Amino acid sequence: MVKCTKILLVSLILYFGYGYSAANASVVPVKSILEQTNSFFDIPSTNPGNADDSDSKFVIYIDGSVLNIKYNKPSELANGEVVVFNLLGQILTRKKLENITVNQVPIAVQNTCYIVKITYSGKVHTQKVVPSGN
Repeated sequence: MVKCTKILLVSLILYFGYGYSAANASVVPVKSILEQTNSFFDIPSTNPGNADDSDSKFVIYIDGSVLNIKYNKPSELANGEVVVFNLLGQILTRKKLENITVNQVPIAVQNTCYIVKITYSGKVHTQKVVPSGN
């Protein structure tokens, strides 16, 4: 009987949306599960594909022992820098970027993922890169 009472009480709390707040020792209204409009499966209201975000123009990939960084607006890369990290946060290489469409950074490729941080024109782009074959 005690189990049924606890289950019923929990069900009522979830349905009516009232919870007990220990901070001020009063009953605080909250939205019930049934009243919540957002869920994990909601589609975002904005379409990221149409956003004018310069980070979306980066294409970063590893070919052999070279990290290739392709960017649509090479003039923005003036005085830019690329830093390649391993997953432990250790810096593997650091290089100044050139004003060209595809910058190449030689790295000693291992069977792991890399974090690439590109700093350019007051912006920062960070991306995980996985060598092909992983």
